[in-house]
Amino acid sequence: MIFDSLDRLSLYAKDFPALKTADAILKEDLLSKEPGSYTTDDPNCRYNIVHYETHVGHKDFEIHQREADLQIMLSGGEIMKAATKDLALQAQGYDANKDIAFVKGETMVSYTARPGFFALFLPGEPHAPGIALTDTAEKAKKVVFKIKV
Repeated sequence: MIFDSLDRLSLYAKDFPALKTADAILKEDLLSKEPGSYTTDDPNCRYNIVHYETHVGHKDFEIHQREADLQIMLSGGEIMKAATKDLALQAQGYDANKDIAFVKGETMVSYTARPGFFALFLPGEPHAPGIALTDTAEKAKKVVFKIKV
């Protein structure tokens, strides 16, 4: 897991070249873009705009095998939790079409996600995004880039 300020996203492009594509798309007005799935000219980068209500309480961790998740809040905020890769070994029910499996486990790191920052979860890294900041669900909008690594 990497989290940092958006103004430093390009520094990671040497290790993850598709981040250049994501960085260019972030210059667009994504806040007014309709929720949905979008492709790019880069076959290693696609993205989803999601508008949702945060989840109050615990969520299972999700794990991907083929793609990294670059998650960036466009409005609102949420808690993103992460766990060690050991937890990924316990995951069952992998859905190859959606590149996702879910697993319960202990949180090792919590990150408060807000606009202006990003979190990059690599394949095999358990993460639980979308958790409410308080005891009340709130509306939020984010972009999730799916990066082949």
